[in-house]
Amino acid sequence: MGALVVAAMLAAAALAAGCGGGSDDSGSERAVEWTVDRTVGPRSIRLAATVEVCVAPVRLEPPEIEYSGHRVYLELRHTPERSEGEHDGCFLSLMTLHRTVTFKRDLTELILFDSSTDPPERRWPE
Repeated sequence: MGALVVAAMLAAAALAAGCGGGSDDSGSERAVEWTVDRTVGPRSIRLAATVEVCVAPVRLEPPEIEYSGHRVYLELRHTPERSEGEHDGCFLSLMTLHRTVTFKRDLTELILFDSSTDPPERRWPE
């Protein structure tokens, strides 16, 4: 359900601004909200994030992870495509990307927070 809300917000923002709309920060890394897709092992988890895509495939950058006791603050980042000539004003597409993250300790010992929100939101365990 959270992924649908994120997708709807991204769609509304992209339609308002236009994909590749020539903003000054086009191509710079941006934090994206994430959800837990599934656990992969005792220390690994698969995350999902929905991002805007115009033409080229995109990927999530390595996450920024900060430990504070049992709390882990994780920020996923993605670099949007740069708009060049013929791609200006492209049609919006949304793509769900996945990233597997491995932690220093077992997931049973951790509480994961999404640092892309202010204040950070608890994502694991639910």
